[in-house]
Amino acid sequence: METLKRFSEFQFTPKLISEIIEYTNTQTLPAHVDTPEREESWHHNFDGFEHRDGVLFFKDHEVVPYTAAAIRDVLTTVYKSPEALGKGINALHMYIQSKYIGIRRSQVQAFLKKQIPY
Repeated sequence: METLKRFSEFQFTPKLISEIIEYTNTQTLPAHVDTPEREESWHHNFDGFEHRDGVLFFKDHEVVPYTAAAIRDVLTTVYKSPEALGKGINALHMYIQSKYIGIRRSQVQAFLKKQIPY
């Protein structure tokens, strides 16, 4: 999990995801990675990602695009699953972190507050 913590503040925008997918497929760096320092940073952050069937993964964790719709879709799917039953904010966030990258605790909290209690 320690390796994944470095992504906790990343915003995996659709543009960034496209750049990472292009990089994983061709090993070609984006045009804005134009200095040795940026290249080193890019390799440090994005080596190890995989592209499978149109979805980006890092160590079997699906990368969720930083869009309201994508985050809401994942949270809804997880919330309706039996694994989420009875979980509070922290437990649900930990479960999500075990499967996904790109969803913050604050987003889980905001989502849960909008749900009807059962």
